[in-house]
Parts: sequence; C-alpha cells; structure tokens
Amino acid sequence: MEESPTQAPISTASQQTSSRFPGATLLPEEAAEVSRLQMQHRVFQPAMLDLIERSGLAEESAVPVYRVLDVGCGPGFETVLLADRLQADDGEVIGIEVNDMFLHYARTLNSHRCVKYRKCDISTCDENTFPENFFNLAYFRLTLCWLSDVDSVLRKVNRWLTRSGKIICIEPIFEGGFAWPYSSIDKKFGEAAKKLLSTGDAFIGARLPEIFESTLGMRVQYEEPFVLFGGPGSAYCQYIRDSSLYLCDVLLSCNLLSLEDVALYKRRLDKLERQPMSREYSQILVKFVAIKQLAQTETIEEVADNEFVVDTN
Repeated sequence: MEESPTQAPISTASQQTSSRFPGATLLPEEAAEVSRLQMQHRVFQPAMLDLIERSGLAEESAVPVYRVLDVGCGPGFETVLLADRLQADDGEVIGIEVNDMFLHYARTLNSHRCVKYRKCDISTCDENTFPENFFNLAYFRLTLCWLSDVDSVLRKVNRWLTRSGKIICIEPIFEGGFAWPYSSIDKKFGEAAKKLLSTGDAFIGARLPEIFESTLGMRVQYEEPFVLFGGPGSAYCQYIRDSSLYLCDVLLSCNLLSLEDVALYKRRLDKLERQPMSREYSQILVKFVAIKQLAQTETIEEVADNEFVVDTN
C-alpha cells in the first residue's frame, strides 16, 4: 500500500510534472505524487531485484499457473517488474490497491499481458476475496508499516498462499528523520511522523520474524537489514527530499506540524541537499523471504488450474 496522496495547491512544478505521463489523465498534483512514487521505485529496485532472486521466483515460476499477489501495488511499477520475472506463459500477477488514481495510472501506463489490477483494501477485504491455495508468492513493500492490524492481514494472505507459498517484503525500522546531527526541527519532524504512523507500526521490520514464525507458522528463509543512503544529487537524496516534502504537507494537513515548523524543515532540506549524507543516519529497512512449512509427510503440490476469475473493477 503506497502512501495515500495528499491534496496540495496546484503549482507550476506540479504542472510540469504532469507532462511526464502522457496517455494518463492525471491532475497536476496527482502526477506529482506518481512521479514521487516512480522515484521511490527506482531507489528500491536493486533491493527488490535481490529479494526476487533470493525468493526463487524466476526458477519456481516455470510451473503452470504460477500466481503472484502484489499488495498495495500503487501505480504498478513493481507489479510489472514482478511480471517480467515470470517464466511460464500462463503466469499471473494480481496487483491490489485501494487508491483509484493509482489504479487508473497502473491500468493506463503499466499494463502487462500477465498483470491484472483490482481495487481492494487489504485491511478490510473478506478472507474469501481470493480462494485458498491460490497464490504462490505475495509481495509487500512499505505496506505493512501503515496497517493497524498486521497480524490479521498476514493471516488472510497466508490463507491465500499455496502450501509451499512465500511472502517477500521490504519494511522499515523507522527512527524518524534522515539527517545528522539532529537539530530541534529534525526531532520535531521525526516525532510528528511517528504520530502519523501511530495507527500502523513504524518498527514493523523488527517484529516480522516473530509474526512469521509464531503467528503464521512460517519459516524465515532470508532476513537482511539494509540501509539506503546517498550524497547530493543521488536518486536516494532526491527521493528522501521529495518524500520529506510530501510528509511535511501531510503533517501540516493533520495539524501535527505548524506552518512555521514546516517552513523551517523545508529550509533544512534545502541545506541538506548541498551536503553529503551519512550512511549511519539514513533509512533503515529489512528484507524478508518467509515460506510456509510443510509437514514432513506432505509433498509440494503445484497450484491447480483454478477457475476463479479476478474482478478487475
């Protein structure tokens, strides 16, 4: 589940951004948000490709009717990337997303012969939204941290997985702020951002092993913390700046930061853009591959050709 867009005044910068997505009918502020998520995808792509390789997707998807679920697919950048890694001609990736604007963009400009997009809120959808034993793989990136009941969502997804199904994900251990040394405004921004995530779990990356193993009975096949960092002019620096500006507007609209604080923090970002960023104080995340554990007497069965039809409305 990508972060939901915030309405912002239409600016010249936003109008320029909208021209980057010809063929999609997007308002200027919507195009600016899609552009930000496109940059986010670019920054996270190396970690995602490493995770896909470690999950065995390329080799395992050679079987008939291999299905992948992309939870919170946003504008579909990673949904298409997952589809490109499928080996079987009848493989399928289903991207689910609650945001209508993102779905419009995904269907318009991130279409793929192996991809279907569906409007679905993973938090509230029924457990029968998909059949049991339906997906071979489920993918999350910066989705679980926004959810209020991660355990319930993962139980639901676990139910949809085949007996040898896997969950792969990238989630944060959010400490708040991306600058060092912290100034008073950095601390204030970090605390406000944590309050924004109060309905979710900013530290979900640290809790997932216990959820996978104790709650779901899965085995963590791979776990690796990693750090995103970069100096002035890097894609990461641009991503952090754009995301922080986005968060400033969200925090202001939620009355978690004052207009004066937002102005101070934006000036701080402008200053940071001209300075090197320290690896130790950048963004900390964790990559996971978790697999369902089969009883010793069981054998892995491939997914049967299911007649279930995905409603793409």
